[in-house]
Amino acid sequence: MQILKPKIRARILTAAEQQFCNKGYRDASMRSIAGEAGISVSNLYKYFDGKENLLDAVLADFCREFQSNLNRLFSDIRSETANSRLIDMIAGLIIYMIQKDRRKFIILMGQSDGTPYRAIRQKIVWQITDKLRESLDFREDQDRYLLEILSGNFFSAILAIAKYTDENREKLTIRINGLTNYHLTGLNGISLKP
Repeated sequence: MQILKPKIRARILTAAEQQFCNKGYRDASMRSIAGEAGISVSNLYKYFDGKENLLDAVLADFCREFQSNLNRLFSDIRSETANSRLIDMIAGLIIYMIQKDRRKFIILMGQSDGTPYRAIRQKIVWQITDKLRESLDFREDQDRYLLEILSGNFFSAILAIAKYTDENREKLTIRINGLTNYHLTGLNGISLKP
């Protein structure tokens, strides 16, 4: 029986993260991951049963932390919180998570199609929609769908910023804050009251 080596496992995880980030889960293959890690495919399978197991090893801890931070943020927000403050708080958490691990953020939020992780993005969009709805003081009969579209677009733009901004925190912050201000201006311009 072969002894599994921590250094090889770490190389595999780094290669998988790179492949998932660049190609997406669906297009990344165990062969390409093994090639990038500098090992054979058969050796890769000694460390991980399959691509799903490998994705879990890459994302599980990051995903738990992101969801935990988001849940804590949303539980701390009161319904009377101004929408400008709400958007700033969400943007701050997103900047933190991107800075913590940009590639994992990109995989989780945009490159995980075909996996259970894909549902997490939609869950976050729904949570943001619900908090915005409270903040904007929507009536029950008003169209929730519009806010869901706007929240989804906000997240798509954040994902693009994460993909095309290097590790420079100042540049990332400027871009996300610019997007946040743009988004907030649009929200304030929507007349949802009769």
